[in-house]
Amino acid sequence: MAFCNFLLIEPKTDRSKVVMENIDKVFKGVDKKNINIIYDKTNGGLLKTLITEMAITRAASAVDSLQQKGVADSAVIFTYQLETIFKAAGEQSAEIKAPKGFYWNYYADFFYALTQSGNLPAFARYISLSSNHQTSVEWFKNNDDKITKLSQWLATTKRNF
Repeated sequence: MAFCNFLLIEPKTDRSKVVMENIDKVFKGVDKKNINIIYDKTNGGLLKTLITEMAITRAASAVDSLQQKGVADSAVIFTYQLETIFKAAGEQSAEIKAPKGFYWNYYADFFYALTQSGNLPAFARYISLSSNHQTSVEWFKNNDDKITKLSQWLATTKRNF
């Protein structure tokens, strides 16, 4: 989620290309059978790690299933992967009693709200500008209303620390 946060601020630079490559490595490098858990015991560290690992594994595994169903658009697949992770984190965050830590307040709750807003497809296109520039630019030209809605949502949605 920190990668997505960075790409929201800086979507089309050399550094964002590296971040997108790292995101791609996370999704492609997941061992779908084994999960190694390293965690921090503070602020729901184990729970955060488990939820994140399981969501990433589920998101990575879904690519094969989506492709078998005929979904070839990498932006649609990327959107689904983000949605899987954001929903898992947000749903778990809702079950945590206050006070929540930074991860839950700033990342999990915000990105979960993004999935609920209907703006996730535009967000996924926007943050992937460095890797899918031409395709995303074309999409933005044809979906100006969606990028406007995303921009308005970002401007009016409060993030907690």
